[in-house]
Formats: sequence, C-alpha cells, structure tokens
Amino acid sequence: MPLEITPTPDIVIRIVMTYKGLEKPIKLEEQKLTTPNRIGFVAVEWGGTEIK
Repeated sequence: MPLEITPTPDIVIRIVMTYKGLEKPIKLEEQKLTTPNRIGFVAVEWGGTEIK
C-alpha cells in the first residue's frame, strides 16, 4: 500500500489489521510489540478490514 506524504515525515507508523469473528475461542501467543520513538514529524495510519 503505497503512501505519499509531503513533506516527508521523519517517522511513519502504519497499523493494518485483518480480522474475523470466530465460532469459539482460540489460544494465541502474546505478540511482543515495540513502541517507536516519536521524534519530529510523525505520521500515524490506522486501518482494518473485516473478513466475512
């Protein structure tokens, strides 16, 4: 997914989720996420799509 921003950000954080409902619970390992430093001009994009 190309992204063009002018002026160019110092930091770009993009979160894209794909999800769907389940018939019963499942077990997943916890994700290890890191938090990027927000320095200067930061662009943040959140988005998602439901699978039907």
